[in-house]
Amino acid sequence: MKAPLHSVPQADVAFFQRTLLHVGLLVALGLLIYLPRLTERPYWPEESLRVLIAEEMVISDDVLVPSYWGQKNFFRPPLQQWIVMGTAWFTGNFDHLTGRLPSALAVIATALLIYFYCRTQHSATLAFLAGLFFLVTFHVFKYGTVANMDTLFTFLLAGALFSWHAAETRRWSATAQWTLAYSFLALAVFTKGFNQAPLFFGVSIGCYLLLQRRLGTLFQWGHLVGILWFVVLLAPWNLYILHRFGWKTLRHLHFHDVTDRFLETGFVRHLEHWILFPFEQYAVALPPALFLLLFFVPGFRRSIRPFPRSVTFCLVMILSTFFFIWYPPDGKTRYYLPMLPAVAVLGAFVVEQCRRRLKRRAEKRPWWAFLWPWYVKICLVGIPLIGLTQFLIALAGHHGYYHTPLRWGPSLLFFVLSLPIAAILVATSRRNSAKYVEMTAVALVSLAGLWYNLTFLDVIGENFNDFRTPFTELLKKIPTDAEIYAVNSLRDRNNLPYYYTLETGRILPRVLLSQTLPSDRYFFIDERDLSAWKQKNVEIIDKIYNNRNKPKYSKEKPIHILLGKVVADTP
Repeated sequence: MKAPLHSVPQADVAFFQRTLLHVGLLVALGLLIYLPRLTERPYWPEESLRVLIAEEMVISDDVLVPSYWGQKNFFRPPLQQWIVMGTAWFTGNFDHLTGRLPSALAVIATALLIYFYCRTQHSATLAFLAGLFFLVTFHVFKYGTVANMDTLFTFLLAGALFSWHAAETRRWSATAQWTLAYSFLALAVFTKGFNQAPLFFGVSIGCYLLLQRRLGTLFQWGHLVGILWFVVLLAPWNLYILHRFGWKTLRHLHFHDVTDRFLETGFVRHLEHWILFPFEQYAVALPPALFLLLFFVPGFRRSIRPFPRSVTFCLVMILSTFFFIWYPPDGKTRYYLPMLPAVAVLGAFVVEQCRRRLKRRAEKRPWWAFLWPWYVKICLVGIPLIGLTQFLIALAGHHGYYHTPLRWGPSLLFFVLSLPIAAILVATSRRNSAKYVEMTAVALVSLAGLWYNLTFLDVIGENFNDFRTPFTELLKKIPTDAEIYAVNSLRDRNNLPYYYTLETGRILPRVLLSQTLPSDRYFFIDERDLSAWKQKNVEIIDKIYNNRNKPKYSKEKPIHILLGKVVADTP
């Protein structure tokens, strides 16, 4: 008798249920880690710049060309600004949530991308661990709650590389494989320009195919179709910019960052960067980078030969692109953020290998197989101990190892909440099955999330200067129908024009130091520029503190923005 048409194999049901559970946990943990304190701390200047450009594009009714200070701005292609506009349409304004929400969602989307990439070749446990590892990587913590393009760029570039390799593993047609990869790559170029995404994409895939002795893959008709699709996606907007503003503007928009990385030319600066940068990069890639040390152990490498294709591909991604960030003397660790998904995959692979080797009780187990249990035990004892230490330091009113004094309330909450999670670790870490390893990983991620919200973000929020509140009070001293200008560019402090536009809905016009204003006009000016301005007969009404950090925590000389008025000449 034939089975009914609606019957589904039990294995498929189990696969779907486990996938749904893992996806739900990754999304839930991502939201719990990155959303609770998303809007608490003030913007730092580069954040407000990103959001202000999007707001000015809406106000000027020109959503194709970025603008800033009422003038066209060709710092980056506008994909991030378009996404901020969409978020603003959803939230109703251009506040902190509007600017930072896309970054947090990009982190969660990247964790899901990693999970589904690993599911094409590995166990569900390994895929889940890889997604969790990415959520709690130190550098992801840093940029997951700021209004910047780095996490979006990471999602798109990792999407281009992982989708290409996953499609190859699943034996898709060459046309589908390259078209999907180039779709992600085109969006990455729309985010940050041509200076990094095509380089990392081409070098990673080229080196991987060279290692596999399959360079002929690059000359398939499907690859040509993918390139043509890439051109089709990018051509309309770039041709529009070329036609309207010329080749020099288009080239600057895509490649100006390359020359900026070589502004430091001294040999000592080069040498210092070459020595320190690998250690800095390794530190910001923890905790998954910790487990990558086992690849230097011959016994571990022998145990996994031949290397799985995903491991080979991720190693090639990391090793082939590192030089391009390491060599420039002004290279930043955040430029390597798109390679951290590969670090998360490799870290999860090592943990899975350790777990499987420990299950073989009949044979001698190597020392490296105990790395994951050792790590769990250290976290089990260390994290609650850190919480207790922080609480005692906060109670005593000292800084501890932070620049800003800890608050005793969040420190106590961190310590109290870490205790039941540590108890869960005690119960789960003694067993080696996939289910208990996943529970252990979720508990560790929860501890990391507690530290992130109750210590890291709390310290940063306490340290940052609240510019908006006093600035709102300052605006009340200006008549509503008055004309007001910004003199010069207010240096590199972009918070004032952002908050002005947010509060008034108008673009703050700018005048240069060589220009003058008619009488009865109000102005903002950096106090350092006042003596160089050619304007005469000015009256200073008030000033506002403009350092990034609060006065009691700032090591810089206090900087103020002055509010003034041009007064008429007296006869």
